[in-house]
Amino acid sequence: METYLRTAWTQPAPWTPGIEFELLRPYFDLGAAAIEPPSHVIGLEFAVAAVSDADAPQLPIQHRPGPAFRTRITAAANMSRYAVTDPAALPLELRTQRWQLLCDRLADFPRLSPPAQSAVTLLLSSLGFYETMTELGRHLTADDPACLVSLARVAHARSACRRTPAARQQSVRALETVEACADLSIRTRLAAAITLVVLHARGPLASARQLARYCRLADAQAERLRPSAHWLDALAVSTYWRAVSFEPYLAGDIERTREQLDRAERHARELPDETAIQHGLRWMNIHPLLETRSIEMAWAGDLDRAVRYADELTRVDPMDGKTHIRLGDLYLRRHEPHAARRAYLAAAALGAPYASLAWYKSARTAEDSDIFRRLALACANNEDPAALSPLAELLKTARQDGDEHLRGWAAGELDALRDDTESQEDSCVPNS
Repeated sequence: METYLRTAWTQPAPWTPGIEFELLRPYFDLGAAAIEPPSHVIGLEFAVAAVSDADAPQLPIQHRPGPAFRTRITAAANMSRYAVTDPAALPLELRTQRWQLLCDRLADFPRLSPPAQSAVTLLLSSLGFYETMTELGRHLTADDPACLVSLARVAHARSACRRTPAARQQSVRALETVEACADLSIRTRLAAAITLVVLHARGPLASARQLARYCRLADAQAERLRPSAHWLDALAVSTYWRAVSFEPYLAGDIERTREQLDRAERHARELPDETAIQHGLRWMNIHPLLETRSIEMAWAGDLDRAVRYADELTRVDPMDGKTHIRLGDLYLRRHEPHAARRAYLAAAALGAPYASLAWYKSARTAEDSDIFRRLALACANNEDPAALSPLAELLKTARQDGDEHLRGWAAGELDALRDDTESQEDSCVPNS
């Protein structure tokens, strides 16, 4: 065997950022985004522009991080220095000029104009700083229509942090106020109605009666738009049809669901792509559209078309790990484990927040006795030591194989973590 030499002298290893820092950098310090980031990062860039430039438009951003998103990405290797719950808590030496500007705007928040306050709340919401947002409500007045959207964002932040029925209802009332305000634009009022539709279609506020009520409010606002005359109206109409399709979907009406999603897709694909803003908004809209269409096709039993939509989504947004996981799930449903494994490993290579889940799911593509299964579960645990599911599967594997050492370790880790659990779907990045 070849002799491998090394010295006894050691030196501290330099800090090497993970791939998360490159792909998701604006979330860490508002540094420049990667050349090809996930689509939701583009929305964050638009929010930064609105804070930096008073003349920049506040664009419709169809994405909000889940309440635990920041924890997920900063828990990744070498990211602990960025694990702050308030922008002002980031050490000075880690701040970019844009991050410092956000801190300055927060310090001046009570004295900012309502449009400037709105830009700050939009950026904080896009970054996932919900705790910080809850403190801003006292500086906003419900008597000024220009403050209503900011108040709705603050109410959503409280709901995300507290997760109580009272906080959720406060968020609903704030959105209802926006939808009913005649002084606000039609698109703004429609966006509030759409959010109310989504909130009452799934999750703790799910209600068929309330869903129907808010769909009718959305219908009334959408009828006032002119998609053929303005591309932002066309974007809003695409989003509208995607949202209200929840109503027939939950009622089991395949034909009507498909009809409404066909309309959403037509408007989405016809959006212009000539400027940076048009490209970004089109991109952010096509992601949830393709995702929804894939879910719809799978629900209707057409797995081939479901896979085609999911595969297109991985090509449209290749740096978002969630897209590859959804494709892998569909391949598993088609009993194609090797194709599913390729998709899951593509997601794992993109780092947090989906790497642990991707490794965990990739273990399902192997037989119980396959060494890959153990390796994948170990990688899932290494990516996220707080994840319970990989440990539970490792414990099951250890019991089957009679591996007492692994069984004891996995059982001990599980016991230490069981007191505080959450689901990956609730804590990561949803497209709403």
